Amino acid sequence: MTGSELYNMLHYKGMVRDLRGLALGAKIINVHTLATMTTEEVCNVIAKYYEVVATAKEEISLVRKEDLEDYNTMIERYVNKLKR
Repeated sequence: MTGSELYNMLHYKGMVRDLRGLALGAKIINVHTLATMTTEEVCNVIAKYYEVVATAKEEISLVRKEDLEDYNTMIERYVNKLKR
């Protein structure tokens, strides 16, 4: 996923606010830098560390790239459990 692709998924101002909060809370960007960044720049930074795993009209689910293998394993187990 690119920052541009993530940017195009943001349909509401609340989604932008939440994305900025994620960047700040995950300590990817400090508050002073974040204050001067455009939304697209924030998306580019988030895309370096996170992958989109699901989207809905008002929601985007992101997983840290370093945790993606664990996430995929968990989903695979869940799907296999449903098949039983």
